[in-house]
Amino acid sequence: MKTFNDIKSTAENYYPLPIAHAFRRFRITDPNDLGGRHKLIIDLFELLVKFLCIVQLKEGLNKSANYIDKLPNREKTLEFLKRPSLGGWLGLMRSLCLIASEDDNLKIGRIIHNWYFSQADDESTYIMDLLGGLGEINYNKKNKKHKQELTNALVNYRNKKIGHGVHSDKEVLKERLAILEQVLAYLINSASFLTKINLIVVEGVVLSEGNKWQINCQELRGLTLEPFQFYADKPLNLNEIYLIDDIKANESLLSSISLEPFAIWKFNEQQKQNEVYLYNSSWKTKLEYISYSSGAFYFHKELHVEFRKLLSLELAEGLEEQELDNLSEEKKSSLSYELLKKGLALAQYGKLEDAIAYLEQSVLYERRPETFVELARLHHQLGDAEETIQHIIQQCLDIDPDNNMALDFLEKIKRIDSEKKTKRITDDDSKKDFFTIYDAVFPPGFRPYVFPLIAATIVLAAATFGYYEYQHTLDKKTFVLYFAGLFFIPAIWVFITTPKKMENIRLPLSLQLSSMRLNRFNAWFDSQIQNLCGQFVYKENGNIDIFKSIKSEKIFLMLMFPFIAIVSILIFYSIESHLLPSNIQFVRWIVSIGSSVLIYIGLRFVYTVTVFVLRFSNLPLKPLVSSLNNDGFRSLGSFLVANIAAMMLFIIAAWTALGFVLQGEPGIDLVALLITVIVGLVWSAGLPFSLYRAGKEAKNQISHRYSIHLEDALEKFINDPGKNTLNNYNWLIKQQKVIKQIPCWPLSSFQTFIVIGVNILLIMVAVAYIYFRIII
Repeated sequence: MKTFNDIKSTAENYYPLPIAHAFRRFRITDPNDLGGRHKLIIDLFELLVKFLCIVQLKEGLNKSANYIDKLPNREKTLEFLKRPSLGGWLGLMRSLCLIASEDDNLKIGRIIHNWYFSQADDESTYIMDLLGGLGEINYNKKNKKHKQELTNALVNYRNKKIGHGVHSDKEVLKERLAILEQVLAYLINSASFLTKINLIVVEGVVLSEGNKWQINCQELRGLTLEPFQFYADKPLNLNEIYLIDDIKANESLLSSISLEPFAIWKFNEQQKQNEVYLYNSSWKTKLEYISYSSGAFYFHKELHVEFRKLLSLELAEGLEEQELDNLSEEKKSSLSYELLKKGLALAQYGKLEDAIAYLEQSVLYERRPETFVELARLHHQLGDAEETIQHIIQQCLDIDPDNNMALDFLEKIKRIDSEKKTKRITDDDSKKDFFTIYDAVFPPGFRPYVFPLIAATIVLAAATFGYYEYQHTLDKKTFVLYFAGLFFIPAIWVFITTPKKMENIRLPLSLQLSSMRLNRFNAWFDSQIQNLCGQFVYKENGNIDIFKSIKSEKIFLMLMFPFIAIVSILIFYSIESHLLPSNIQFVRWIVSIGSSVLIYIGLRFVYTVTVFVLRFSNLPLKPLVSSLNNDGFRSLGSFLVANIAAMMLFIIAAWTALGFVLQGEPGIDLVALLITVIVGLVWSAGLPFSLYRAGKEAKNQISHRYSIHLEDALEKFINDPGKNTLNNYNWLIKQQKVIKQIPCWPLSSFQTFIVIGVNILLIMVAVAYIYFRIII
């Protein structure tokens, strides 16, 4: 079998510069530095996978129509590139290879596909047998496409073994390193096509005869830079890395593909030389790049236009930064520690997103292991993907492989995730049920009949007691109070059916999200349903667990009991019930308490609906998905209208009853009228307008982004007038016009008419009351 020394001449002289440097860096490292060599050989494998992904992705984006649409759903938006794990890169490479196998335009992709999915031979069979010495790692030994399984096994090894006691036993580590060297030597030697992947960095661009551009550049092949010159049909950007065609002659007319923003050419102050930095991950405040030649990190301040197209990433605002290169190591360490403390303080107050921004800033100045652990904890609290959290913890273990905090946290999240999976299996993936207050009061078998009974009771009570009062006492106040109770029926119906309505709008609302992850949104949405319906806890038989429910609903219960007591007493004495016989007083107490309970439930529901809509409008949203259907927050239209209509009737009923009851005090009923009308109008109009504001803001953000693209396109057209640049500019103008025409109002015309109608009804009732109260 060939070793690193056997293939060093080819790898270090003819392979692309990043791979050649990383190869040599491992080869010349002190053999006694087992931990260092172990990390470097894993880095070399990571570089190989990442590099093959980058060249395939850039070739596909440049030479294949609708390339992104051909990717599987998991990778279609390239969302994982925000914080990619090694497994994520390998999954992308596999997908890109499969696409290339069906597209003749993707020459490099097809070569990589043929290498990656090549059939087994004697050498690969021997290497597969060696993997057993790496410990318990998962891979399919029966798969005859050995390179595919070798890469899977190495990813599994990195995730399971690195940092988990792997440095504790030198003899074990020596044995593993010997196996890893043979596996990597085989993979790198078999990837001989790398000698034909030509990278250059542009140093000069000159317009020559025939409107051709002379490109003066450095060829990034092997360990040394070689000057090179060729001609292109368009100018290339200075200091940018390009992938070019096979080099046949110095004056060949070659096509080129920029590798930015995935690969950049940057001067390393410590090494005093330029190096190739490859994209590593995206933080809220920076793009992180790594040089596999020296292990240095570089944090890019501005997002490249290509990343805006692929990921729509945005940098956090409001964090003052200084040039890293101009700071001493002591100053960097001090700033890093200060930012870490601020981040931890914000986390204690529950501001997790802001805390993450500060911790990511801290990492820019100094890569502390504890900072990465805290970042992982915060991402775990926010419900981010397991791969994202493992990627962050891995960065901690790269610095300190035996970090106890990181290892303990990994074990903790594995245990938590395992418990969640077990719970999902136990629950048979059944849909989560949400219950309202009527579920809490009534047993499971009785719940289907609850609403008809409540409605019948209210009607019967109003008719019976109203008739009794009319015949015996001629008390118009009490009669009005009973009659107003009829208007509570639609409000109760809306409240009871809320869980089902909320589940119907969950999916459409998730389509409206811009950057919030689906799992985080689902957790947020579940909490909003609980706020609306009541945070009640139930036993296995479906009955309420009173003590746990009281604990989870303690804030609302603390308000409910004094509210019901005060309002019941006010109602009872306002209608002069204390002057009546004891049997009538008993009935009046029932009516007073029942009315106050309904009023409380209605007010609580109005409050929680308002909070839900306002909170949703403050999420990161896109403009309306479509004006032709109910996708996005337009699906909230029917939900809002039902609630607004029911609650306005509730307000009318409550105010009418209160107004007639309080007529004995001169002017107090008119004050109540004014307050009720103002609150009702503001509330019913405020909910849709809060969504309108959110849609308008999302639309403006997209419009601003297109204005940046327009400026870039105009500049390109000015610098290089031609049909292509003009067409691109005109296309962007058309897209901006389309964006400007996106509607922002969340209600349909009919729904808007209903909202206006219930507001007019409220005003008419108020005017009628004033007419009969003052004029007549």
